[in-house]
Amino acid sequence: MKNKIALFDFCDTLVDFQTGDAFIDFIRENTDKRRAFIFEKFRSLLIKIKFFSILNRFLPNNNWHKRLKLFQLKGITKNEIEHLSLLYYTERIKPRLIKRIIQELQQYKKEGYSIYIVSGGFSDYIIHFCKEFEINQPIATNIKYKKGICLGIIDGIDCMHAAKIDKIKNVIELQNVDMEQSVAYSDSITDLPLLTLVKNGVVVSKKYPQYWVATNKLKEIII
Repeated sequence: MKNKIALFDFCDTLVDFQTGDAFIDFIRENTDKRRAFIFEKFRSLLIKIKFFSILNRFLPNNNWHKRLKLFQLKGITKNEIEHLSLLYYTERIKPRLIKRIIQELQQYKKEGYSIYIVSGGFSDYIIHFCKEFEINQPIATNIKYKKGICLGIIDGIDCMHAAKIDKIKNVIELQNVDMEQSVAYSDSITDLPLLTLVKNGVVVSKKYPQYWVATNKLKEIII
């Protein structure tokens, strides 16, 4: 018998905000590293002069904004980040979990589905969600460390857009999955590869339907 899986995006799907940048901000504010504040001011200047908007025209789906943000963590110890990631999860994420989708996740778990979080957010804090709900370790973007020090760069694949499928294949033996019974949840059109990987794609929308849901024959939950 093949396995049934339930794949969940994290940001704006299970929790009602974008957690990646907010995580970097939380670490920066709680470590008071002057260098990190300088890099944040530089990044903010690039946003102000619309550098990233121009870059996106030539390199769609580039992640330079994310990389510059993450570089603020360079030099911080892994122990500090681990401590603050738990604090971030407890103080910032838990109060803003989307109850309706959490209930669906828990129901799939009761029905014997293997649950995976597939996110462009960082595994350092998503792991605490996985531990609390007793599900598989996250398929997410990893931060690189060396000798217990953060290098401020991504370790391996950035788990975004179509790259999510590559990371899924590294973790899950898809040939052993019942695609007809499996499900995937996300809020974003950029996750179409994830939503269409299995038979049952579910879009989580805020207040209003999204135009691309029906055209891609997906289900929709409006919260």
